[in-house]
Amino acid sequence: EDLHMKRKWASAVIASAMAVMMVTGMAGCGSDESGKTDTPAAEETENTETPQETEEPDASSGTSDSKDAVTIVYNTNNGDMAKWDLEGLYDGEINWVGYAENELDNKILLEMTTGAQSFDMAITPASGAKQFGSLDLLEALEPLDDMDDIFEGNVDQHSLGEDLYGYPLTGDAMIMYVNTKMWEEAGYTEEDVPKTLEEYREKAIHLTMDSSGKRGDEEGFNKDDIVQWGTMFMGGSVVGNPYELGTFAYSNGAKYIEKDFDNNSCEVVCNSKEFVDTLQFIKDLSDVDHAMPEGYVGYDYNEVDAQWISGKIGLFINWPYMLDRCEGTDMEGNVKVYGLPAGTSGKGISPLGGWSVNVFKDAPHKEEALKVAKILASKEANFNYCALQGSSTARKSVLEQQNEQYKKDGKEMRLAVNEAYFASVQNGVEMDLAQTNAASTDCQQTAAQYINMALTGQISCQEAMDQLKPELEEILETNDYMQGN
Repeated sequence: EDLHMKRKWASAVIASAMAVMMVTGMAGCGSDESGKTDTPAAEETENTETPQETEEPDASSGTSDSKDAVTIVYNTNNGDMAKWDLEGLYDGEINWVGYAENELDNKILLEMTTGAQSFDMAITPASGAKQFGSLDLLEALEPLDDMDDIFEGNVDQHSLGEDLYGYPLTGDAMIMYVNTKMWEEAGYTEEDVPKTLEEYREKAIHLTMDSSGKRGDEEGFNKDDIVQWGTMFMGGSVVGNPYELGTFAYSNGAKYIEKDFDNNSCEVVCNSKEFVDTLQFIKDLSDVDHAMPEGYVGYDYNEVDAQWISGKIGLFINWPYMLDRCEGTDMEGNVKVYGLPAGTSGKGISPLGGWSVNVFKDAPHKEEALKVAKILASKEANFNYCALQGSSTARKSVLEQQNEQYKKDGKEMRLAVNEAYFASVQNGVEMDLAQTNAASTDCQQTAAQYINMALTGQISCQEAMDQLKPELEEILETNDYMQGN
């Protein structure tokens, strides 16, 4: 009966995934007309594709097409996994197959639930292990010998009860970035760094400037001739959208879903006053305060990165990886990082993110895949992975190793990122929308569509969240997530 239910979930998720892929594709086509004239082109790398309407996998260099190779599917936004330094750790062959983030989950669902057995392993984001584990697609993993080295929250988010479905690699929490060049030109000092979201808004308005040098809070400011903006928001129809909004919402005491773990029940509360006010706060930063670039609603990770390294954004809340994108650009040496500004809850609260290594239950090379998974999750491989990604680690010992290396190399900014990350992790919470097992992808992508509808003015923020609520309720019910049984 349990397996029958999981197959029922899988069928429902496949259908919803196909529908969302169609909707997302249409949204992507339409985004070219949303005014992204001021957006620098996403930086192209040899093996990374811009995540728009890409159906063919990324052919990463250095991979193997041998039938004996272990095949690992991953997200191309994280770069070319064939460059992951595994020398001395694994001498077998790996076939890396990359997809853009807004395609990765759907590809895994469509391939593995139909019995295609295309992949042995995956590297998935925070919700992946629970989502695919609940669909009976993943092999439960043996605990590592040094599990106590991994931050507890990162173990929990990749587990279902006592079963571990993902070995943690990275442990993400949002931090605040400050463009120090714009900051100092505005006359601000360290004492002015925003401690609250309202201060964040005030600073963002002042940092915004038109071509004549008038600032956003000065008389005569020309909103139609802006050359630099105080902040931005990732509005693209990818999972980063609900995560970023979640950071502001959680800090204001709001949630997407209120969960009662004792009674295995939940209530969708995305239309609460606190949540709607948070969404309106973001919309007003653009429409009323003119502190965001035109077209921000369509930004995905690549476009956000490109806009930030252009040096024309003053403040931004994002994952720790973004510092790595600044190296070799005009932003190198012009960035400082801090913990999150507090919302009305009195705290700055980040949803926890991070990536894990998973092994598919129907893996063609399961025995070897299980061996590879442990190797990729080892301290040595984890250190190299985080160095490649510019990511924060899920391991305590690797965090210490990073800090020692940064001190030795004089990389003060890297130390500051780890400090800001560690501070945010202390107040980190599960991403309630994403940690919904089999319902995860559908919940996130559906929320992204309604968030964008509000931000683009198609409907009001209240209407968007009122309409999202029954959609989420139906998705959760279809997937039997916390239905009180």
